Amino acid sequence: MDGTSSLQLKQNSASRHTRKRKQKHKAVDPLDDDRDDCRNNCMIEELPDDILISILSCMRIDEAMRTSVLSSRWRYLWRYMDIFTSDTLVFDYIDNETGTKMKRKKFKNLVNYVLNSYRDPFLDTLVIGYNKLGARSRHVDNWIVFAMNKEVEDFQLDLSNVDWAHCGYKFPKIEKLLSLLHEGIEAPFRSLRSLVLVDVDIEDELVRYFLESCPYIEKLCITASKTTKYLQIVDSFGYLEELEISHCSNLQSMEITALNLVYFKYKRKKIGLPFKNTPKLSELALGGDFCESFIYEPNEHSSYSVQLVDLVLNLQANNVFYFRDRTIVPPDSAQLHNLERLELIIESQVGESLLFFTSLIKASPHLQEFKIKIEYLVTVANRRDVQIRKMLSFPEVSSVEASRFNHENLKVVEMAGYCGCASEEILLVQLSKIATSLEMFVIDTRCDYFRECEVVTYRLREEGDMPMKKKQKKTTTTRLRAKTAKKHAEKFASTFPSQIKFVIT
Repeated sequence: MDGTSSLQLKQNSASRHTRKRKQKHKAVDPLDDDRDDCRNNCMIEELPDDILISILSCMRIDEAMRTSVLSSRWRYLWRYMDIFTSDTLVFDYIDNETGTKMKRKKFKNLVNYVLNSYRDPFLDTLVIGYNKLGARSRHVDNWIVFAMNKEVEDFQLDLSNVDWAHCGYKFPKIEKLLSLLHEGIEAPFRSLRSLVLVDVDIEDELVRYFLESCPYIEKLCITASKTTKYLQIVDSFGYLEELEISHCSNLQSMEITALNLVYFKYKRKKIGLPFKNTPKLSELALGGDFCESFIYEPNEHSSYSVQLVDLVLNLQANNVFYFRDRTIVPPDSAQLHNLERLELIIESQVGESLLFFTSLIKASPHLQEFKIKIEYLVTVANRRDVQIRKMLSFPEVSSVEASRFNHENLKVVEMAGYCGCASEEILLVQLSKIATSLEMFVIDTRCDYFRECEVVTYRLREEGDMPMKKKQKKTTTTRLRAKTAKKHAEKFASTFPSQIKFVIT
């Protein structure tokens, strides 16, 4: 009896374990337990491998990897995804669909696995973006070596932090790259056409190497490099068309000789004029002290400003430059004679006059499109309103002064960051009087409050931005809301003649 009971207990125990195994198997197996029903009703198992691999290629790599537990057939299918044979690899630690951020260890492991599994001998594009990887990350060294040995044409490495803390990672020296170069490759990055480095320290010698040894390079972007000091941009091969040097805090001088350079972007302190020989330069984007010098000291930039067709000026709050003497563009000099498109990005306070910027329109007789994007500075830690106003104030220009000319070519005016205050309307009304051929106003009211460090701004919502959850204590400035602004813009538009079209978002 005891033996029988013992046997039954063992059988029952075995039966329970069997049921547990079946239940566990069922939890991870998307197929039905009944194999006959599965074959009849679930057609995915009957699809050829090529189709299944195509399906997996539509998924994120981390999602596709999870399918390896489904069955022995699925175990290795994900390794044949298009990503491992694609000519483009893009890694971003932020999921574009959900906005969630990938943890550093997981991100490193993912990038390392994909790059180690990549089978093709060549790769066209490699884009890697992650913050807080550290100044001595051997992983980043390996990613750069991978790009070099796959002879990439487009390489982008962005290690910038949201809080603007400098990463400190230093691009490997050329001697190290040469020592790791695969046999049969003529020189490091010889096939390179585009190089974008953000928050990566790169020395002048390496910049010179890329320009002298990469015969096809068309685009070079260096942002927030602390080891870039004395730049000699000499395009020996004539392919360089786009150049950006921004936020390089230790930059002392720069000279540019590039016969086919079309676009140049520079943000930081004022340096000597960098344009030594740039006959085709027609698109320019400026920020920092150099931008303010361009606006308030136009005669210093007349040697190249006359050839510009597209101009972007970014005027941010500044504690130094705004205490210098500033002048309006000389009334009789059209130093932007060929300009067709002008964009201003400014910081201001609600109610601050914007009429000063009509002087730039006056200096651009062939201007067709004018855009002004406004970011309103609401509060700054340890600053009173009077101090903030001094940081942001522009030269006073009356409506009478601003209307002393007519503009025959301006057709489109766009205002982004509109909140519905009087100074915005005064500018728009003034432009409608000045521009005799004006066809359309575009007004963007999709704004919200944002906190960045110790500053609160009211500005346009960009893709991926996260507005403040808690609004500041209500003041005259902070009562503004996007819905109210849109209604205000619609009412404002109704006061204009019907021949001027309004687009309001």
